[in-house]
Amino acid sequence: MHRASWWNIYRPWLDDWISRSEWLISELNWAKDILHSLDATTETCINPIPFLNNQAEGGIDLDGMGKVVDIVGASYHPAWNFRYANRELFPALMATGLRKQAAHSFVKRVEVTEVQTGNTFNSAFKPCEASASEIGQFFIACIAAGAESVCGWCLNIRSQDFEAGDWGLLDDNDNPTPRSKMLALVNERLQYALNITGEWSSYKSKSFIAYDPSSQAIEWVEGKDLPQVPGRAMRFP
Repeated sequence: MHRASWWNIYRPWLDDWISRSEWLISELNWAKDILHSLDATTETCINPIPFLNNQAEGGIDLDGMGKVVDIVGASYHPAWNFRYANRELFPALMATGLRKQAAHSFVKRVEVTEVQTGNTFNSAFKPCEASASEIGQFFIACIAAGAESVCGWCLNIRSQDFEAGDWGLLDDNDNPTPRSKMLALVNERLQYALNITGEWSSYKSKSFIAYDPSSQAIEWVEGKDLPQVPGRAMRFP
């Protein structure tokens, strides 16, 4: 097209999304082959970008990844992932993300690789402190939604590394806090319940999630700040 044209052509963007997703899957296969050449029994897990976000932006193809690894993990840090939602919705959004990833036909098992267990006053876009009761809700909601395991991030404050910052379950002296005691209580009650009921399995969802990854790629590029022609690709505040 003419170099002065501002019409947005979708084909190159779709090719870009397909190329990035296929490259990422090839890299996962390469890493898996190396791992299994050394240890054929270790399970493999990935932890992609948040599942309620646009997947095309990160070149994510969950079905393709599900064919490669044993477990698909997830990270849920409300101070980053759920800035658009009220606090009382955080556990439900985590459960929704888990059910969404489990709905993909080639995803065999799911887990929560990281969930916020401390405050983020110094390190987040939307600083917030997770209370002991909220942390209990996070863990129970994820397990009830089908996660095989839930791992808190993180145990103790890493004073030399701002990546973890002030997220610790323990206090500044590495002593227990109400948050860490809540996780002990959750674990105790779950073990008690499992001894009575036996193993849990997530309820088979009656909903069917259907979406075209290509449409997410178009949504992603349409959300970019591109030059506009009047009447085309209009954006509203």
